[in-house]
Amino acid sequence: MDNQLRTYVVRRTAQIPVVLFLVSIIVFGVIHLPRGGPVELIAGRATDAIIADLRDQYHLNEPLYVQYVLWLEQLSQGSLGTSIIARQPVTSMIASRLPVTLFLAFSSSVLAILIAIPAGYISAVEQYSWKDHLATILAFVGLSIPNFFLGVLLITVFGVKLGWLPITAGSDLFSGLEQTVKIFLMPTIALGTAMSAQTTRILRSSMLDVFSENYVQVARAKGLPQKVVNRSIVFKNALIPVITVVALQTGYALGATVIIEEVFALPGLGRLMVRSVLQRDFPVVQSIVLFYAIAYLLLNFTADILYGVIDPRIRYGGESK
Repeated sequence: MDNQLRTYVVRRTAQIPVVLFLVSIIVFGVIHLPRGGPVELIAGRATDAIIADLRDQYHLNEPLYVQYVLWLEQLSQGSLGTSIIARQPVTSMIASRLPVTLFLAFSSSVLAILIAIPAGYISAVEQYSWKDHLATILAFVGLSIPNFFLGVLLITVFGVKLGWLPITAGSDLFSGLEQTVKIFLMPTIALGTAMSAQTTRILRSSMLDVFSENYVQVARAKGLPQKVVNRSIVFKNALIPVITVVALQTGYALGATVIIEEVFALPGLGRLMVRSVLQRDFPVVQSIVLFYAIAYLLLNFTADILYGVIDPRIRYGGESK
């Protein structure tokens, strides 16, 4: 690791706690902004003594700034608190659902890359051909269909009409490879379609821009075969914006699981998030949003580091060769 990269890593690492601190303030304020809370939701099935005990236990009678400071103290001790509704540690609730969300986001990103890389490459190399027109049309269609609508459409066709795939996850989510593939296939397609379409467009556009660069013309003038120019020069230099898109799309996939998990009844963080918001379960919502923020920051940080690995011309100090 050279000095510039080391300095950049240290600087970006130092920025992460600041960003997370600002995110925590916004999340805490927005969640507590509406009137009412989880205690009010259970008021109809609990005595006044139990309600008063809950408000004292979770410091809901304290001013918001005091509640925020107490939450930060819990975080500094490695604790995410206890769910007000489920009365379980938030850490265990997240840990039990995290594999589903990570697997769905990862599989969707892999599917998007497997589709977008060859589609974008062929579309750029064979510009204005029928393959290019087909890839462009499919990309626009993929971007135009909302993922939740595509999910419902897949359920209707392959789950209800044909009966090929299970509609809901059930209890045997990771019981075997075949069953796992069947359960996650439709959610992965629903979530990965728009990601693949966006990545295809970015790769095609980036490669076409690189084709017009002088160093590509020089490589051709030196007699390098066109396939070598396409793969070793054009494709490699076109990957930088693609890395940015993939990183952002993976972060988007984590957030989009909130909808997809609800559509397919997957027991992941997204579904837990929806239920916790409806129940105003403050500790759970705050912790999940904080997790999403950390994951998004790490994905962007990783993408920035990969820039220099793929293109040595990039200088993190702001200078370039």
